[in-house]
Amino acid sequence: MAGKRTVLTAGLRRLSVLLLEMREDAELSKEEVSARTGINVTTLYRIETAQARPQRRTLMTMLDLYGIDAERRQDALELLSDAQKPGMSRPYEASLSEVYAAYINFESVALSARHYQTSFIPGLLQTEQYAMAVIDTYMPKLEASDLERRARARMDRAAVLAKDEPAGSPRRPNART
Repeated sequence: MAGKRTVLTAGLRRLSVLLLEMREDAELSKEEVSARTGINVTTLYRIETAQARPQRRTLMTMLDLYGIDAERRQDALELLSDAQKPGMSRPYEASLSEVYAAYINFESVALSARHYQTSFIPGLLQTEQYAMAVIDTYMPKLEASDLERRARARMDRAAVLAKDEPAGSPRRPNART
């Protein structure tokens, strides 16, 4: 039985980048970390490339080895908490490619977005019927249930335009970053 796939979220990506930077700042190779902690080199690679989410005890072991202070340790733990939250694509992951699911997850937390379309209305602006027609055109052998889930995912993506500060809106000087 295949394992559950880890779909990339912004929190997981931030955590992976932070852990890679911490290891490099500690001037340790993956092999040295593996030898000193017992964490498999492949597991370290997967964690640092956001292909896997570390368990809390693995994260703590890495932070201990890297000599991370309390403030940065707290930052890493908060990122782990964020990385454990499902992304916006969660209800549709079985019907979406891994790349598109990650795209949706990043889009949902984006501060801005730019789209250029010459052939179709951009996905965030499509109606459900239009989205179904576009998807059906490009994926004619898709089962009806998957077609509907993909169209529903596209409709739910449009929620980024209804946030207090939607993607692409001008930033106010005192807005949170």
